[in-house]
Amino acid sequence: MGHWSDAANHRIAAEYDSYLIAAASQLRAGTSPQAVADDLVRAETEHMGMADGAGARARAEAVVAAILGDPDIWTWPDDQGRCV
Repeated sequence: MGHWSDAANHRIAAEYDSYLIAAASQLRAGTSPQAVADDLVRAETEHMGMADGAGARARAEAVVAAILGDPDIWTWPDDQGRCV
């Protein structure tokens, strides 16, 4: 437990990050939001071993919407911290 950035949670945070990076990369490459959400549900239920509950689809769709709704996701900060 604790905060996600605690040293004890780094492995778990890195696993979640890998799924988020993959989802964002798929969306950027033109994969449909539905297919990316399907992949996130599969990751949660098969790879993470979580139950296939009704909330899995809603969480996956929320992640996809957040990625698509972030105008700065593919920008990189310059020396002054401005996104370019």
